[in-house]
Amino acid sequence: MSDMTDFEGIRRQLAATIQAHWKLFLAQGILMMVLGFLAVAEPNVATVAVGIFVGWLFFVAAFSGHCSSGMRATRRVLFGLC
Repeated sequence: MSDMTDFEGIRRQLAATIQAHWKLFLAQGILMMVLGFLAVAEPNVATVAVGIFVGWLFFVAAFSGHCSSGMRATRRVLFGLC
């Protein structure tokens, strides 16, 4: 029985949050629709944008992997950042 009460409380809290911030959800939806239409209209630009984004993801992943690796002396000599 207490599980249903917790679920109802979460549902009420979620509904209150959505009602309080509905303008932000609407703006996000409109922005995503506009960007989606632009991606369909200009596929070359969308391809380049996705390529750049994925490239930055790889760069950040490699940098964090290097910083968390056990090569402390090489890390200090090469980067001195982490």
